[in-house]
Amino acid sequence: MRLFIGIPIRNAAQEEITSYYRLFAGIKTVKKENLHVTLQFLGDMDDSLVEPLKKAVDEACSEIKPFEMTMTRISAFPHTRNARVIFVNVDEGSGAVKKIFKNIGGSLSGIDYEKEKRAFIPHITIGRSKQGIDISGIAGETKFKISSEARQVVLFKSDLGPSGPVYTKVYEKILVERGE
Repeated sequence: MRLFIGIPIRNAAQEEITSYYRLFAGIKTVKKENLHVTLQFLGDMDDSLVEPLKKAVDEACSEIKPFEMTMTRISAFPHTRNARVIFVNVDEGSGAVKKIFKNIGGSLSGIDYEKEKRAFIPHITIGRSKQGIDISGIAGETKFKISSEARQVVLFKSDLGPSGPVYTKVYEKILVERGE
């Protein structure tokens, strides 16, 4: 099964983010319900690894309490003049996201998966372009403040279909305030 670990985005933030899709005519955008911060893409994994993955998520999040993520701008990989992956950044709360990412890397040390070689940048992918497009004007001119509380970290299964991926929660680790 194809798996990844991520932080889902709240409904109000999903609505706000998708309101900017009008700026990207002809771009394959991410379905509203699929918006999330990817912490670790695991790829195809054997079903027998689900339990160790759940334990790894629990371990990685054991000291993390709910936190606010704020998104403030649109950007792209590899860069805004040749955008292949269009995203909104995670500005406030990025430190907590990076901490969870680092913790997950440590918790997954005994599990075989393809590790990302690029630097981790907390973001929410909103669209993709196979050819690469110039969004430098849109990225430079579009400013906003969209917030979403991170309340859980989820192990998702991704099933690819003709109308795009369908994400299913395999496991959800609820982040709780200490003492709860």
